Amino acid sequence: MKRACQAILFAFFTCLIPLAAYAEESVTETNLAGLTLVFGENTFNDIDSPCITHSDGEKEFIDENYVALFHNGSIVKHPGIIIENSCSLAPLNLVSEVLGLEAQWDGGNAIRITDGGVELRLEALSSSATVGGVPFELDAQPKIADNQPLVPLRFVAEAFGFTVDYYKVAIDEYDYSSAAYLPQIAHVAVSRYPSWATPLSSDEALEKLRAAAVDAFDRNHEDSYQTFVGRNYSFEAYEMSSWHQKEAIDLASVIYTSEIQSENDRFASTFFRAANVLHKIDKYTEKIYKVYYDFEYACGMVIN
Repeated sequence: MKRACQAILFAFFTCLIPLAAYAEESVTETNLAGLTLVFGENTFNDIDSPCITHSDGEKEFIDENYVALFHNGSIVKHPGIIIENSCSLAPLNLVSEVLGLEAQWDGGNAIRITDGGVELRLEALSSSATVGGVPFELDAQPKIADNQPLVPLRFVAEAFGFTVDYYKVAIDEYDYSSAAYLPQIAHVAVSRYPSWATPLSSDEALEKLRAAAVDAFDRNHEDSYQTFVGRNYSFEAYEMSSWHQKEAIDLASVIYTSEIQSENDRFASTFFRAANVLHKIDKYTEKIYKVYYDFEYACGMVIN
């Protein structure tokens, strides 16, 4: 789906149900609840430029060069990422703090990063690097900007066992089948989960998404989901049904035939078109979020 920046887009994620009884050890929940993303003029919220409002109320104004960063599903404030030679360069202190790595910079060109006995050495303005003493050639050179080192994010993260995905999302479009974390913002997702943490499979995620949708259906309709599912309605019978019955018939059919449409390291999603709702499930915590799109009253996205 393509929309100009000025087109009105409004969406929000609402945590539906914590479906898992958390084990003593559990993956930390993401910080997406309460996040607001607004594009273009939005007089309703008194915002006239693209802006992310984080769950604590802090506003982060963004432009066409902004690249967001997600770590284990959570958004990172003020990432300061730049793109050079199609590579993401990130501030060394951010890489160290967010990824939990030990970083040292001598104030000159030498950069040393360690974690779990692995040592990575870089030089600003050099394409050479070593990981555990093994030499590598970099696609983008580290650099010094505003008195701080910028290092190639993918190379550094993958050297220490992180998974890295880059989503180049055009600001004027959104695709329901996209695995991206957010619509309309380019972003990097970096993840490394504990070895004991097992995410839901695609089939398990779909089963839980359907179960939640059926539960919501039964709570919001006079007749249960089972009343409609699997029944073949003739054209005449359908046309003679009330508006509410048609809505229920359509929604029950959509739930019954739903499939996982997009998936990334943290979420699996399906779009219930009859209700115009995107459901996303956290594959580690098993919490489900609903994403609504309203093209009339606001432009942006709100995650509740």
